[in-house]
Amino acid sequence: MQHDGDYMPPGMWLRRLILAGALLMGLFIAWYLLVVDRAAVAAAGPAHTSVVQQQPAFVQLAPFETQANALPGVSDAARAAAARTADAQARHRSTSPAQLPGSAVDTVARFYEALSFGDGTAATSLVIPSKRIEGPLSGHAMSAFYGSLREPLILHSVRQVDVNVVEARYSYRATRTACEGRALITMTSAEYPLSIRSIAANC
Repeated sequence: MQHDGDYMPPGMWLRRLILAGALLMGLFIAWYLLVVDRAAVAAAGPAHTSVVQQQPAFVQLAPFETQANALPGVSDAARAAAARTADAQARHRSTSPAQLPGSAVDTVARFYEALSFGDGTAATSLVIPSKRIEGPLSGHAMSAFYGSLREPLILHSVRQVDVNVVEARYSYRATRTACEGRALITMTSAEYPLSIRSIAANC
C-alpha cells in the first residue's frame, strides 16, 4: 500500500532534475573560468615597464669609428659620411685652440666649436689639466659622445654673465629628442691661458 506522503508527481522529479543540472552546470562554468584565468596570469608573467632615459651630456658612449674601412655592414652613404667627419676633424686639428689667445668668451666658443666637429681632444685642451684625463670633460669621453651624434652640435650664442662665468646656448640631437642646451661655464681666474674649470648644463 502506497502512502500519500511518499507519492511525488512526475513534474516534481523533472523540476528537481533541471535544478540539479543547472547547479552542476554553474559550478562547472565557475571552475572553468578560474582555471583559464590562472593560466592566463601564469602565461603573462611579471609585468615589465619600459623606461625611457634621456641621454645626459658628457656621458661616454661607445667610440665613434670614423675610418670608412672599419665600418662593415653599412651603406656607401654612411661610409662617405664617416669619411667626411674624419676629414673635418683633421682640418680642425691643424690649428690647436690652446695656442690661440683670447677672452673667456673666445675660449668657450673654441671649446664648443671643437665639439661641433666631435673633436674631444681639441676641446679638452681648453679644460683645466686635472679634468683632461678622466671624467666627462676628458677628451675620449667628449669625442665618443659628440662624435656619434645624429645631428652635430651647433653653437648659437656665447656671452659673459659674470666675472668668471660664460653662458653658451647650443643644440644637438643624440636621440629622437633634440637638445636645446644652455650651459654655464666657470672659467679659471688666475691661471693663464684661460681654461674651463666646470660646466653646468641642462643637456
